[in-house]
Amino acid sequence: MGERTFQIKNGGTLKTLDADKRTICGYYASFNTLDSDGDVFQPGCFAKSLKENKDRILHLLQHDTTLPICRPTVLIEDSKGLYFESYFPAPGDGVPYYIEETFEFYKSGVYNEHSVGFEMLQNEPDREGKYPEWAPPWNPDNKRAANIITQAKLWEGSTVTWGANKNTPFVGIKGATMEDLTRHLKAKELVLKNRKGSDKNIELFLKELEELSKLTAIRPGTTIEPDAKEKFLESLNNLQKSIK
Repeated sequence: MGERTFQIKNGGTLKTLDADKRTICGYYASFNTLDSDGDVFQPGCFAKSLKENKDRILHLLQHDTTLPICRPTVLIEDSKGLYFESYFPAPGDGVPYYIEETFEFYKSGVYNEHSVGFEMLQNEPDREGKYPEWAPPWNPDNKRAANIITQAKLWEGSTVTWGANKNTPFVGIKGATMEDLTRHLKAKELVLKNRKGSDKNIELFLKELEELSKLTAIRPGTTIEPDAKEKFLESLNNLQKSIK
């Protein structure tokens, strides 16, 4: 039995965006994927939670319970992971400003990542060796078997900017290339240069730039091409100067 503490796991993806129907489709979490903490969500791990608690699960912004967007209209496990479809309410009386802002950021490519907030209820070591041994970055010699999460209580799924939020530190992108990082940087460039967005999101984006400049947030296994890295750092430095 694992510890029943609230955890956040990034790694979810955007599948499609239907602007006319104001619907976002994607994955809050993926199955059979070893993350940087050495954990793997096993297919079926959310089944019990979905059966017993589905009506209480929310789609949040940045794991912030004060920024609810909606309840997913579709929330199921499929062969790839925890699939969702979420309808973003249209602007109108009583609809908070950040919902439309978030939807516009999806359309411009700023947001395309998702994450889950959950409690780990049951887990077991990877006794069959299906996944590579894992070691924490601060102790690379302390290798251990991957941790298979077999049952998790799901509380929420969130739209995130690579984990840059008040609840978790910047966690980078697992397996990202410098090209991926540059593409993401360009998407945020218009937002930051033109100051489009709420103070809260601007603050998050600026923090992300600060962490990116250190390049310590890029996880082990990330592909870093020397030339691309140099160009990325140059682009990042210019953007930081332009928005000060």
